[in-house]
Amino acid sequence: MEGTRAAGIVIQKMKGKVEVRTNVIQNNGKDVLFLSDSQGAVVAQNLIQKNAAKDPSRIGVRIQEMSKKVEVQANVIQKNGAVGLMLSSSQGAVIANNLVQENGTKNRDARGIEIHQMGATVEVKANRVLQNAAQGILLESVAAAVIEKNLSQGNGNCGFCIS
Repeated sequence: MEGTRAAGIVIQKMKGKVEVRTNVIQNNGKDVLFLSDSQGAVVAQNLIQKNAAKDPSRIGVRIQEMSKKVEVQANVIQKNGAVGLMLSSSQGAVIANNLVQENGTKNRDARGIEIHQMGATVEVKANRVLQNAAQGILLESVAAAVIEKNLSQGNGNCGFCIS
């Protein structure tokens, strides 16, 4: 999926689990991979890069309002205009083995990974979060978190911010 002015992939209101695997998603204009209001999701082994170059408010991967656990694993999320991965208002997540780097090319407040308003445990494991414009990993208002074996290096603000 390449070169649209709009979002690369939008999936909303699915009754079953959504799986997005082994895609190359690059050079799109808005939120690149947008999943919302569905039964859960697996986002794995995708290359998501160089998106939202002209709109600094847009996000590489945005997942919100999921009623079941979300898994984001083994992706490369890099060089997007704003936040690399944003996850919000969902029922738990596993974020593991991702490379999230150099996001925020057009927005100095952009984080590598931003997770907020989660109703169940969030697991953030074995990710490499490198050289993002602001925080490497931001957790805000989560019910519980397991954070282990991550590398956060060279990010513009703090490596891990929890509030």
